[in-house]
Amino acid sequence: MADRWPLHDVIPLTLVLSELTGAGATGKTPEVAIRRIRNGAGALDGYYWTGATFVVGETWIAMTEISASQNPGVYGYDFAQPAIEQVYRVMYRHTAAPIGVDAEEHIVTSELPSTGARAIEITIEDQDSDPVPFASVDVYSADGSAHLFRATDGDGDGIVELTLFDGTYSVRAFAPRYTPDNASETLIVNGDETRTYGGTLLGEPTPADPTLCTVWGRALDVTGEPINGVEIAFYGAAPLGVADDVITTSRVTITTGPDTPPTNGWAAGYFEIDLVRGAVVRTRSTLPKLDDLEITIPDAGSATLADLVEAAK
Repeated sequence: MADRWPLHDVIPLTLVLSELTGAGATGKTPEVAIRRIRNGAGALDGYYWTGATFVVGETWIAMTEISASQNPGVYGYDFAQPAIEQVYRVMYRHTAAPIGVDAEEHIVTSELPSTGARAIEITIEDQDSDPVPFASVDVYSADGSAHLFRATDGDGDGIVELTLFDGTYSVRAFAPRYTPDNASETLIVNGDETRTYGGTLLGEPTPADPTLCTVWGRALDVTGEPINGVEIAFYGAAPLGVADDVITTSRVTITTGPDTPPTNGWAAGYFEIDLVRGAVVRTRSTLPKLDDLEITIPDAGSATLADLVEAAK
């Protein structure tokens, strides 16, 4: 079942419970879970509504019986959806006898009205005023307490595109090896606008050992969202095949991440590892495009894994 609701509207979610006799079942304790399956940037999500914000982890909210006398067995919850175009999966459950256990799914899609939504372009620049490719922007409520969605520069031009209603937001930009000038920026939306935020982009990594090449990159899913926690294993296919602080021929594994960029400019999905120049290395990973590839490490200080993967095809 699919329902569409204009943004800014409160979505009335209703569940009707009845006894086996057909009479309305009063005094029960049904619950509703509102799972966001596509966020305001169009990316796959999975966060649950708590009544105030979205969080990781399954969350169920109590429903209230509308009126035991006038509407017995009718329970409701008013979902005050955030002012961002999103898609939700709504699930109901109830466990009180004699109703038993039930779960029902509804797809609820909020849609932008014809007026009131603004197109915003945010350019992320480095210390030389050059655009930072594949940057991301997290959008929060004005006080920074509620995360609304994440938008990413998918084509590498350094511009992140948003759609927001008039109001005040807090935004935070991040990218691999990038440190913003300000940890967060206040974005006041009152028309079709552009914004430029600056920061410092570190140069390509250079290992201390001249026999090594730093291979680096960022793991992204099919929607362009960064993926944390992905393991990429490198096996030496020849003597002196891989290195991680100490040159070794054994397997070396790295994990992408973290989700919150530290001060050195690393960002979500980012990884880097030192490999021996000229070595032939085989990769293993749960990410299909990085699994079971044989790549040759160039005689250079650094290289992106994406370029090495492309050359291996």
